[in-house]
Amino acid sequence: MNPLVQIALVSADAALGQQIRAALAEIKAIPPLPPSWPDVQRLCADVDAKPDMILLDLPGAKALAQLPLCRRQFPLAHLTVLTENDSGDEKKRLLELGAHAVLARRGVSLGNHLTTQIISALFRKKQLGSCQPDPLLKTTAGESAALRMSASGSSLKVLNHDLKLKVPVEIIAIAISTGGPQALMSLVPELPRNFPVPIVVVQHIPSNFVASLVDSLKMKSQLQIQVAHEGLELQPGTLTFAAGDHQLAIDRNAAGRPCCRLTQDPPENFCRPSADFTFRSLGPSFGAKTLAVIMTGMGADGAKGAKLLRDQHGCVVLAQDRQSCTVFGMPAEADKIGAVDRFLPLNQISSALQDLVAEKRSQP
Repeated sequence: MNPLVQIALVSADAALGQQIRAALAEIKAIPPLPPSWPDVQRLCADVDAKPDMILLDLPGAKALAQLPLCRRQFPLAHLTVLTENDSGDEKKRLLELGAHAVLARRGVSLGNHLTTQIISALFRKKQLGSCQPDPLLKTTAGESAALRMSASGSSLKVLNHDLKLKVPVEIIAIAISTGGPQALMSLVPELPRNFPVPIVVVQHIPSNFVASLVDSLKMKSQLQIQVAHEGLELQPGTLTFAAGDHQLAIDRNAAGRPCCRLTQDPPENFCRPSADFTFRSLGPSFGAKTLAVIMTGMGADGAKGAKLLRDQHGCVVLAQDRQSCTVFGMPAEADKIGAVDRFLPLNQISSALQDLVAEKRSQP
């Protein structure tokens, strides 16, 4: 594997290109920055462009319009957007559309910030082994269970078994990463205020963006949206995000109710919070009463934890399907190791969750 990080700069600003080249000149982990592309369309048309990291420097409206194309064409590249203002609604929207980071394009700290993003891109390349799309993104004769779904089949297509729950669901845990904010903006508002169990979400985003995502969801959701803190008791009708830069364990408190425990355990899959960590913590206390969901995201976080929940505790595991994912990485990795029971498109996950949590509740 080539250890170098290949960087593509999309910008019509020659002066900024020179500034970035100067800022990165001393970093040995990258080759010289190639000529800039004036827009995403020309980058996508370059058959030799195989970037591990894309620096997108376009005016706000153009960045918002061209970012989805960038994500589709280079789904495994680390995408950093440069803006005049790295805060506020524009930043929130860019992150919702799949950007990994948003940085101010001017200022003495730009070089240091870019170095941090390059390290993240290098970790991602090491984790994935290549900047090329995962083979599961293509239809082949040996395609996975996720790709064998019939387009005209039932929204609850059975893959591994018929999903008969052993016990009522008591808690839902969601693993999600790239494209997650946008997916959650679609999913969460569809859940009713009286949803009968708590939901925990492990979302891979910068820690300083968690509060903004919570605020955005609060405006659209009937659920109570919050961020985990030590000792927080989880109630029905709540959705709780793992706190930034902490691992989140869920166990039972003295009253037997779900409770948050925050730790500084090391990152897993280069992630803190890590879905694998949270999934593992649920097994001893909740067992088959856990419903695990793996949604859009890059890498493999959540796959091993979901496999453990399913095989050792009898939990049901749902995953978002390939067609509706921004990046079909985490669901694909879970499928590879046999951790997924059903794949569902994003627009049918809400109804599936409601159906499953209602099952057995009316039974003696």
